[in-house]
Amino acid sequence: MENYNTPLWIAVRIIAAAFAVYAALLAIAIVYGVARSGYSTSQIISSAADFGAAAIFVSIMCGLFAIRAHVPSVRRHLRYAVIFGLVLGIAAFVAGFFIGPVTAQSPQAPLFAFILAPIGFSVGCIAGAVYCYVRAC
Repeated sequence: MENYNTPLWIAVRIIAAAFAVYAALLAIAIVYGVARSGYSTSQIISSAADFGAAAIFVSIMCGLFAIRAHVPSVRRHLRYAVIFGLVLGIAAFVAGFFIGPVTAQSPQAPLFAFILAPIGFSVGCIAGAVYCYVRAC
């Protein structure tokens, strides 16, 4: 059984809490900035959902780690969510970067990867948490 009250472990949890607050403020700024930009409703929803959701998931995971890192089941759920999120996020980025130019003959086609990556990360986090919950790990 590990001791989770060491100064190093507490420092890591404090840093995770700081990242959680930063990511939450970033998500609020993204949603507010997109809402005030004057775009149409569908553009606001897609932009805020894309980048705001990724920031919200990072905030939730860092916050859970900071608050409940001493519970092994929470660490296991977070581990699955992070692994699935990173795998799907990287796969979506690679797909958008290499498949985007093939399907669309535009110089901006590789930029599609920067839209797909946060979506892949968000979906992967949800999938990892659901997988761990269903599997009862």
